[in-house]
Amino acid sequence: MKFVVAAMLIVFALAAVAVVKLGFDEFRKKLRARGRLLRVDGVILRFIVRTERSRRNRGSYRSHSRVPTRYQFPVVSFTRKDGTQSTFESPFGVPERQSKYAVGQTLPVAYDPLGEVDPMIGSWAGMWLAPILLMFSGLVFGSTALAIGAVYGSRILGV
Repeated sequence: MKFVVAAMLIVFALAAVAVVKLGFDEFRKKLRARGRLLRVDGVILRFIVRTERSRRNRGSYRSHSRVPTRYQFPVVSFTRKDGTQSTFESPFGVPERQSKYAVGQTLPVAYDPLGEVDPMIGSWAGMWLAPILLMFSGLVFGSTALAIGAVYGSRILGV
């Protein structure tokens, strides 16, 4: 048991460091590129639909059930300032029933002419949500490692 808990502690601590670093690197890359990002209008060409099973609470603690939810990921086409056409898939999907997107709809797009940052929907979430979620997830992993260490640390060390 001691080795399992120690392994969990190490895995969660390493995962925390890796995920926070990944989020921070992405945040820093976008922060540096922010001044050179160009904004143009893009058009939704189609959606890539993915189905995921999510929990839905039906009132009591024991009545959770897994319900399939369909998410729409817009595929957006835009014309760069140099006249070339580009297309990208948004990494963020919207539940199909709540989607405010439609094929043919015009959206703001931000892209890096140097190509260091992937094109994105030109919104706050498009720019900052992914790195912030990564850093937050890393903090959750780190907190879990600290909790494991606090609860089982003396047992692991044999004190």
